[in-house]
Amino acid sequence: MPGDQLDVALQALRHDAGLWRENAEVTRTAAEAMPGLTLTIAEMSWAAEGELLANYDTLRLKVERLLNEATWAFDGLAHTLDVVAYNYERSDTEAAAIYDNLWEPVQ
Repeated sequence: MPGDQLDVALQALRHDAGLWRENAEVTRTAAEAMPGLTLTIAEMSWAAEGELLANYDTLRLKVERLLNEATWAFDGLAHTLDVVAYNYERSDTEAAAIYDNLWEPVQ
């Protein structure tokens, strides 16, 4: 890959990694807010009768778990993109050093 194309590709990888980190921060913030969203019988009033309160809490816990899993996945995607960019950059630099002055063009 020519140098300019490689630079553009590396910038795109790092940019996308940043976007995934931003998404991870959004889901992390939402997950951290979930424990504060509990409701009591008094707060639900008549709606707390039966299993609605238990169902609400089960759903709240599930959403919190899913948000934590999304955060983990988004952080992982960002890290993977950073590693790929680093490896491409390193391998290009190493390849250039290996092949530099390997042959001289005939003029």
